[in-house]
Amino acid sequence: MKKKQRDILTALALGAFAICGVNEVAAATDYLAVNSDDAVPVATGTNSLAVGPESTAEAVNSIAIGNGTGVVNVATYGIAVGTNAKVSASDNYSDTMSNSDKRKTSGQTSVAIGVNAETKWSGATAVGAGAKVNGLNASAFGNGANAVGENSIAFGGASMSETYTYFDTIYNMNNAIAVGKEAYVGAGRGIAIGLKKKATGIASTALGAKAEALGESDTAIGNQAHANGWGASAFGTIAKADGLNATAIGNDARAQNTYAVALGSDAIATAVGSTSLGTNTQADGRMSTSLGYNVQTSGLHGISIGTNTVRNANANNDANAGGDYAISMGSDTHARNTDSIAIGRQADSTSAGGIAIGAESFVEIQGGVALGNQAIANRYSLKDVSVTNKVSASENEVYGAEKSSATDKTSIAGTVKGNYGAVSVDNDDGTRQITNVAAGSEDSDAVNVAQLRSVENDIGATVKEYTDGYTTIINKHTNQINDLNNRVDDLDGRVNTVERDVTGMKGEIHDVGAMSAALAGLRNLAFDPSSKLNFSLAGGFYREASAMALGASYQPNEDVLLAFGTSVGNNDNMYNVSATFKIGPSEKRRAEINGERMAPISTVYILNDQMTMLKEDNQKANQRIDQLAKENEELRQKLELFMTKLSV
Repeated sequence: MKKKQRDILTALALGAFAICGVNEVAAATDYLAVNSDDAVPVATGTNSLAVGPESTAEAVNSIAIGNGTGVVNVATYGIAVGTNAKVSASDNYSDTMSNSDKRKTSGQTSVAIGVNAETKWSGATAVGAGAKVNGLNASAFGNGANAVGENSIAFGGASMSETYTYFDTIYNMNNAIAVGKEAYVGAGRGIAIGLKKKATGIASTALGAKAEALGESDTAIGNQAHANGWGASAFGTIAKADGLNATAIGNDARAQNTYAVALGSDAIATAVGSTSLGTNTQADGRMSTSLGYNVQTSGLHGISIGTNTVRNANANNDANAGGDYAISMGSDTHARNTDSIAIGRQADSTSAGGIAIGAESFVEIQGGVALGNQAIANRYSLKDVSVTNKVSASENEVYGAEKSSATDKTSIAGTVKGNYGAVSVDNDDGTRQITNVAAGSEDSDAVNVAQLRSVENDIGATVKEYTDGYTTIINKHTNQINDLNNRVDDLDGRVNTVERDVTGMKGEIHDVGAMSAALAGLRNLAFDPSSKLNFSLAGGFYREASAMALGASYQPNEDVLLAFGTSVGNNDNMYNVSATFKIGPSEKRRAEINGERMAPISTVYILNDQMTMLKEDNQKANQRIDQLAKENEELRQKLELFMTKLSV
C-alpha cells in the first residue's frame, strides 16, 4: 500500500476511535492496530488494517474492522467488516491467484460485510447479516443469503426467517442464481427467482411463487409451476411438466410423460408423445392428439378435433378406454373403436374400422361406412353368399337372374369379398341418389342407368318375330306392361296430389286450432255501470301455428251483454259475435237487492275514502283522549300533594 493511502487509513481509524473514547492507539510503519480494553487487534499482513477487539488482518493489504473480524493470511486484499465477519480460504487453497485449479483458492480479493458474514473463496462477496459465500467469484446479498459455487449469485430477503436464499453443495453449483425468500437452487447454472422457488437441476430455471424446476435444463415459470424431467418446461399457474422434454403451457396445464405437450387451460397430456391443445382437452393415448375445447383422445395414435369430442372404445359416453388410430372431428363426435373415424357434428362410429362422415351420421357395424347427414350404416357384411332369383333376398343372399348359368352365379358370388360392412348414404326414413357415377367395367363395379338402357335396347333389337307368334305375344305383353306403367304413373300423380292436399289441410287445421284458442281466451269483466264498454286481447297456439285475438263487449245493464271478437293467424281471419241475456222476474229480483248494490262502482270508492277519513279522525280523537287522561292524572297527583300539605 502506498504511503499516502496508508496515512489516510491511519487518520480515519485514529479519528474514529478518538471520538469513541478508546484507551489505546498503536501504529507502525507497515501496519496499524487499534483496540479497546478487550483483546488486542492483530494486523500482521503488510499494509493491513485491523480495527476492533479480537480483529485480525493477516493477509497483505487486508482490512478487518469489527469485533472478532478476521482475514486469513492467504486472503490478499481481503476485506472483513462487521462483528465476526470472516474472509477465509477454501479447504484446499493455493496462495497464488494464478493457480489453475479453481477448487483450491485462497480467498484473495474477497469481501465480507455484515454481522457473521463469511467468504471462503477468491473473488467472493458476502453482504448482509449472516450472508455466506462458498465459491469462486460468487456473491451473496441480503440477510442470511448463502451462495455456493463458482460465479453463483444469491439475493436474500431483508426480513428475518429461519431459512433464506441458499445453494446446495459446492463443486456442481457453478453459475447459479437465486433471488427471493427461501428460493433454492440445487445444481450448477440453475436459476430460482421468487418466494420459495426451487431449481434443483443443472441449468434449470424456476420463476414464480413456489415454482419448482427439479430436473436438468428444466424450466418452471408461474405460480406453483412444476417441471421435473430433462428439458421439461412448465409455464403458467399450477402448470406441471413431468417427463423428458415434456411441455405444459397454461393454467393447470399438465404434460405428464415423455415428449408430452399440453397447451391451454386445464389441458392434459398423459401418454408418451401425446399432444393436447385447447381448454379442457385431454390426450391419454400414446402419440395421440386432442385439439379444441373439451376434447378427449384415449387411444394409440388417435386424433380428436372439435368441441366435446370423445374417442373411446366402449359405447358409453363415459368410457375411458381409447380406440387406437381413431379420428374424431367436430362438435360432440365419437370415434369409439380401433381405426374408426367420425367427422361432423354428433357423428358416431362405434365399431372397428367404421367411418361416419356427416352431421348425426352413425356406424354400428365393423367396417361400415355412413356418408351424409343422418346417414346410418347398420348392414353387416356378406358371408358365404348364395345367388337367388328372389327380389327380396334374405341375409347372405344376392340377386341373380332365374336362368343364370352356374358360371354366372359363381361370378356374381365372387364379387362378394372380405369382411366389410355396407356403405350407406342415408337411412330408412330418407334416401339419396348417387350421381355422376361412371360406367362399371369389372364384375364388382356399380352399373349406371346408361348401361341399363343399353341392355334394354339390345334386348329389343335382338327379338325377332317367328311364325309361332311368340314375338307377337311378347310385344303384346310389352305394350300391356307399358300401359300398366302409365296407369301406375297416373295413380302416383293422383296420390301425390292427395298427399299435398292432406298436407295443406293439416296446416289449415293447425291454424284453425290456434285461432280458436285465441278467441276462447277473450274474457269480459264484471258489470260496472260507470264503464259499460270493455276490450280484451288474447293469444292462441296449436302445434307450430299461432294466432292473436281482439275482442270488444258492451253491457248496457246487468241483463244484457253484446260481444264481438276476431282472431288473425297465418294470413287467415276468424270472427265471432254474441248476445247474452238474463231471463227472470227482474222487478222482484231488484226489489230484493240492497240499494247500495245498484250504485255505481265509483260510489264504493267514495265510501272507501270517507271510511279512511273517519278512521284518521277516530285515531286523532283517541290520541286526544289519551292526552287528556294524562293531564287529568297529573292534576290528580298535584291535588293529592296539595291535600297532604294541608293536613300537615
